[in-house]
Amino acid sequence: MAESTLSLSYDDLMEEVAYFRGYGRKKDTTAGLTSAQETQCLADVKTGERLVYTAHDWSWMRPQTTSVAWATTTGTLTAVALAGDTVAASPSYDSTTGYTAVSRTNATFAFTPELCGKTLSAGSDYTIVEYVSASQVKVIGDASGEGTVAFTITDVYKATTGTAAFETTMEGQALTFDTSSTDYTILSYVDNKNLYLDGDASGESGTDTYTITAYGVYRLPADFGGIYGQMTFATGTGAYEPLTIRSEAQIRRLLQDSDSTRRPHSAAIRPVASSPSLGQRFDLLVYPIPDSDYTLYYRYIKLPDALTQANRYPLGGMAHAETFKAACLAAAEESQRGAKGPKWAAFMERLVQSVDYDSRANTAESLGYMGDASDGMEQVMRPHGRRGNIVTFNDVAYP
Repeated sequence: MAESTLSLSYDDLMEEVAYFRGYGRKKDTTAGLTSAQETQCLADVKTGERLVYTAHDWSWMRPQTTSVAWATTTGTLTAVALAGDTVAASPSYDSTTGYTAVSRTNATFAFTPELCGKTLSAGSDYTIVEYVSASQVKVIGDASGEGTVAFTITDVYKATTGTAAFETTMEGQALTFDTSSTDYTILSYVDNKNLYLDGDASGESGTDTYTITAYGVYRLPADFGGIYGQMTFATGTGAYEPLTIRSEAQIRRLLQDSDSTRRPHSAAIRPVASSPSLGQRFDLLVYPIPDSDYTLYYRYIKLPDALTQANRYPLGGMAHAETFKAACLAAAEESQRGAKGPKWAAFMERLVQSVDYDSRANTAESLGYMGDASDGMEQVMRPHGRRGNIVTFNDVAYP
């Protein structure tokens, strides 16, 4: 389904900001902007995006997703070093940033964001500083003279299994080689048969059995900014109540009391110690520790990526396009003048209209049954006779 032709894209917003700044209606250097002008316009657009995204609790920033709370996993795998791929000839060095864009030439493995901070050896050693795509990263320093050479990423090993056994939520957990009993932190999920391990696994022998022990801790999506509403189980899995969202301390206390395994009934969100090269991540804690794999459905507050020519449209769609434009122009005006001006007032006016539209367009017709069951509606609304509408305030759940 095509995007509304009334929506404003990345190119449209860049042109609006460039025109306001007196550069002409141009979107980038190919259209006539200088590199400095394009950089300034892009900064204004990014500021405008942040102004809108953080101005209100938007309904369209709460998509649904799933996370698998897995039980202890075992199987057979082989671990190999991330080596044997080659760097494309004449990597592009940017003297302004001091970074070189390095592209791999085949599909021996994929780059992942978690490789940031690792050392890429291609003749000389370079620190990976930015993830661009599965085939490109940026490294610190001038690597343009390396040409087409084989490279290795130091102390990162690829673990491959023959069956679909891995989950995205396994990142950050320990994988144990059964023969040596050595633990390696799962650096990143590649796909359901491949993981990257953090550390030198060269001492592990060929094919070996492994164990990933479940402790009730699961990595949430990279764009997770907070949970919204209830966390439920997959459709058709039974009349289970949604997980009760508690504080992280409560879950730790429950796990302290018992590490028995069964279907989880409680959960909490815990921030992960941040990495300068990766940014903030979050874990989901559940109790009890799962006795089998459970797919959990929930809505969450999304942290959007910046607009680019590939990521063309801001969230919210056509209805909020003028608000994004007003925010970008307000950002450009404040950057130019050093103070808020008429464009800021215009943005505030548009913001009020967007909030009103969002409130009207996304209002529930019913929040659930509210009664004492004397009218018999309890069984109509909840055939299994369970009261599922739970309100939580200050980590206290009120059924």
